[in-house]
Amino acid sequence: MRVLLHGRIRTLVDQAPEAEALAYERGRLVAVGREEAVLAAAGPGAQVVDLDGRTVVPGFVDAHHHLALAVLYQGTVDCRGTVAPTLVDLLARLQATAATVPPGAWVVGSGYDVWQLAERRHPTREELDAACPHHPVLLMHFSFHECVANSQALELAGIGRSTPDPPAGYIVRGRRGEPTGHLRETALSPVETLARQSLLARDTEAFAARLRTYEDRLFARGITRVADPTVSPGFERLYREIHAAGRMRIPVLMMPICEGGYLVHPWERLDGIPTGEGPEELRVGPLKLFMDGGDNCAVCMSAGQVLSASLQTLARAVAQRSLAPFRAARRGRLRLGRDLRLHSGVTYYRDAAGAREMARRAVERGFGLAIHAMGNEGLGLALEALEEVRARHRDLPPPRIEHAMMVEPTQLQRLADVGASVVVQPGFLGALTEEGLPPLPGLQVLAFRSMRDAGLRLAGSSDAPVLEAMPLEEMRQAMTRQTQDGNTLGADEALDAATVLALYTREAARACGCLDVTGTLEPGKRADLVILSEDPLETRFETRVVETVLRGETVFRRED
Repeated sequence: MRVLLHGRIRTLVDQAPEAEALAYERGRLVAVGREEAVLAAAGPGAQVVDLDGRTVVPGFVDAHHHLALAVLYQGTVDCRGTVAPTLVDLLARLQATAATVPPGAWVVGSGYDVWQLAERRHPTREELDAACPHHPVLLMHFSFHECVANSQALELAGIGRSTPDPPAGYIVRGRRGEPTGHLRETALSPVETLARQSLLARDTEAFAARLRTYEDRLFARGITRVADPTVSPGFERLYREIHAAGRMRIPVLMMPICEGGYLVHPWERLDGIPTGEGPEELRVGPLKLFMDGGDNCAVCMSAGQVLSASLQTLARAVAQRSLAPFRAARRGRLRLGRDLRLHSGVTYYRDAAGAREMARRAVERGFGLAIHAMGNEGLGLALEALEEVRARHRDLPPPRIEHAMMVEPTQLQRLADVGASVVVQPGFLGALTEEGLPPLPGLQVLAFRSMRDAGLRLAGSSDAPVLEAMPLEEMRQAMTRQTQDGNTLGADEALDAATVLALYTREAARACGCLDVTGTLEPGKRADLVILSEDPLETRFETRVVETVLRGETVFRRED
């Protein structure tokens, strides 16, 4: 029995948010409350730990963290702008790795961002061919929604001049119709699937070793549970093998996708194990559905909104004496829809009927729903699907909306009416710049307070490895709304400290369907907790993780 006292205990329980002490034994919380009562429950043989003024909170739950992809791609060539600021640097890193693997083996790079490259462009397949003439090459964009492949990789995936664009995807082509190697959205799936399967086949033991190292990084940041939103059948088998061997420590909610790629409609996965099955530490979660793209998210606006956005872009360009605002604004091609609104970005269904059919079939097979919707048009498709299935299935588990980055105010009440939780990423604020976000009149960007005020439940997450998982920093960003270039985006959408802490504990656990075992500090729940150097509610999350406890065992302790 271990007892913690002489500090502040933030339980996140509504009726008793603070306590003087807590005790845990055999991985479970035994007593939480007043010091005298906890010591009495613990008995005379308990180990008493003096917190010396530190603060205890529930372990952080990262409700949208691509754990398997992060671990797999951690073993690939690092092509982030911090280590490869130019195309020459990037190609040299790929070339150096190619020299260490047999001819014909895949060379995979990850993390590159065009906006961090000096040339501000994607490499071409010819450049990749020259760097790695004897290997198929996949260079994955940091968003995981686009990539560049060389000629060997394209040939293995069956992508050539006559290959049509897949639904919800683009094969970028040169003047003569030849693929440049740049693949966007679902067009990347054939290449990514081949590379992923090849890496796992030659790298299973290394994957398990990297997982342990990655877990240590998560524990050092106070993370004690994640929801992985892109678990293919291959990843699911690997998770189960590692778990069965006793080598998996962090609990994972596995949100299934199909083997053919995380961006492909998961029809085939409907015949697999449904939501809720599996042990508590490795349970099947809701089925992951995509409604729109990543950087190519689906946005629609009226002609008046587009005119207003154009005028604001012009004003920015004049004020900055730069063409950068125009480059950001022209990322998506505008097209006039039947609704007489202007649309940009990628939708994953041609119309709402396809989205409704996918959602209906999933619910009938016993799956909960987790729907990726970044832009207001993607969110509109998600809402139509959810409204129909909820009308037919009143006992539908609370659905999840992943991201909801750009919303119309009228959509918030509809989200509340279908009982959706919104899994948000405050860390996106710190990654945004004025250059990278064009004006969006009439839309709300990362509208956390508006969502909360509309009655929506918000859960916090990192979207790792798109961004590094740093819960305390993400919580601070939800309060400050400070962007990468030092501006404040939507100050009226900031949240207070208590709400933010709940995002990464109680509300994240609720969204992951595990509030019965974690997310708050209550007797009977798992002893998953974090000891912080200062109280985050008083320091606006300017605090450090001192110790992380997972099921009663210390998995991280700061030595300095």
